[in-house]
Amino acid sequence: MNSRQRAAMILVAWMAFSTLLSSCSMLVPDIPSYDSPDPDRTTLNIAFDHVVRAIQTRDKAALRDQFSKLALGDATDFDARVNVLFDFVRGRLASWQMDDGGAADVEETSGPMRRQELQGSFTLVTDKDVYWFVVFDVPVDEIHDGGVGLYGLAVMRLENANKYYTPLGDLRAPGISFPPPS
Repeated sequence: MNSRQRAAMILVAWMAFSTLLSSCSMLVPDIPSYDSPDPDRTTLNIAFDHVVRAIQTRDKAALRDQFSKLALGDATDFDARVNVLFDFVRGRLASWQMDDGGAADVEETSGPMRRQELQGSFTLVTDKDVYWFVVFDVPVDEIHDGGVGLYGLAVMRLENANKYYTPLGDLRAPGISFPPPS
């Protein structure tokens, strides 16, 4: 095999490999592109995407799996609140996005161990209404066993959320909550 044939083989192999890699991306589920250099925003977007998918499909097990064991243990009547959430969010999903302001990051340390909690708010639009969600996600917890996962999810209609002028942390509660308008 001369050098010209070898170069042609390498080129063909490279093109086949490139085509294979680009076609593999078609096998990945439809996850939105978050286009954010901020890893905290990306983490919250992915967590909320899982919540939205569970609500869309009314998949109680998938929603429960997003919450940490700590949150499930601290929550009041979690399963009943999942049912309320599924009934509360009416209509078919039109869109959702993280609200301006991004993600708040709350760190806690205990000696060499640390716990990180991310807080962010999202607007979810259906063909029937508009909702405001506040997500409390714990991606790192070296302090508590079973502390990694969602800790809290607050949800209300956007019209009521516009009446809130409170820090997101004030809406923090384990499990799923439906804060009344202030």
